[in-house]
Amino acid sequence: MIKRIILPICILLGFIVLMCLGTWQVLRLQQKEALIERVERQLEADPIFIDEAIKLSASKQDIEYRPVMVTGKFIPDTIRRYFISREGNLGYYLYQALLMDGDRVIWVNLGFVPDKLPLANIVPKGTMGSKDSSGIVQFAGLLRQDLTQKPNGFVPNNAIVKNLYYWKNIAAFSQPFKDTQLKDKTILPFFVDAGVHEHDQVWQNKWPKSGITRVEFTNNHLQYAVTWYGLALACLGVGFAFWRSRSKNDK
Repeated sequence: MIKRIILPICILLGFIVLMCLGTWQVLRLQQKEALIERVERQLEADPIFIDEAIKLSASKQDIEYRPVMVTGKFIPDTIRRYFISREGNLGYYLYQALLMDGDRVIWVNLGFVPDKLPLANIVPKGTMGSKDSSGIVQFAGLLRQDLTQKPNGFVPNNAIVKNLYYWKNIAAFSQPFKDTQLKDKTILPFFVDAGVHEHDQVWQNKWPKSGITRVEFTNNHLQYAVTWYGLALACLGVGFAFWRSRSKNDK
């Protein structure tokens, strides 16, 4: 009697689990579609300047992926390395502090470099963007939000002393320079990902590679949902076949 009850219960539990997994993928599909729509809407917006970006950020409006024009002068010796895997290649995004008018500073993602290249061979002789004789640069980029806490418990802690970061955080980037280059400066609460620029050749060995912001997202959640729901129906089919088999045997 017990054996005849256990299998139907297992089939029922399997059906419930598979339906939950399918529903979870439907929810993920809705989230991914909302993300894609949001990014596309932001990318199509007209570029803004830093002053407007500050106002939007202060009013809690969405600035993620918003095109922006930046003008300032890169602060020497402030390169920070953010560990990343890009297109199957291990390396770093290089961030550097940019000093703007009013003693305001923003951290700029200069681009990707492979981990096999020594940092001394990568640091630019000049800098990206159009540049005048005073070292002032102007370039386009995309606004990115700061991460105020680790994404999850699996992400390692930032090794600030080693200049090795596993999650991007403005406070952590700025900490080594708070009493030197960034003393008495106003650090803006968001990043800028530098865009591709016609003057990128000023970088030694063509690194870092700019314009690396991920703006295309894989969306396979619909097929995943169909797969889980299909397995749930198959599970019901197995249960029905078992029930019919038992019914015939009872006769």
